[in-house]
Amino acid sequence: MKKILLVLLFVPFIAFNQEESSDKQADENIHWIVTVDIKDGYLDKLDGLIERMKEYVKTSEPQTIHYDFYYNEGKDKLFIYECYPSNETALRHMSSFSQYFEKPFSAAVENGSIQVFGPVNETFRAKMEKYNVTYWPYKR
Repeated sequence: MKKILLVLLFVPFIAFNQEESSDKQADENIHWIVTVDIKDGYLDKLDGLIERMKEYVKTSEPQTIHYDFYYNEGKDKLFIYECYPSNETALRHMSSFSQYFEKPFSAAVENGSIQVFGPVNETFRAKMEKYNVTYWPYKR
């Protein structure tokens, strides 16, 4: 009976600590949302590019948590949600994007804005200087 009581007393504590650890790890995540207008005549090219980008991330960036693309109903705007577990993985993704995809992506879109969430470092901020970025570093 004493063993059962001890188990009942400590299981919630252990579960709470695991949840707290998971929350701490999630607090290190770097998220961003990109919103852009699609240039006239570029939707099909952009579709193909997005498929290549998703395949690249799937095979080359396994730590990526989210890499999701959404069109609005008129298919004239694109919304991208990305999430990475750290500044380092986010920076690696940005480097790959710059090397392989930035030029064709930039040719297909305009009027972009980026919302970045999480504890980004100065290296990350320096890489994002050329974009229209708003930072949201504080989670409550």
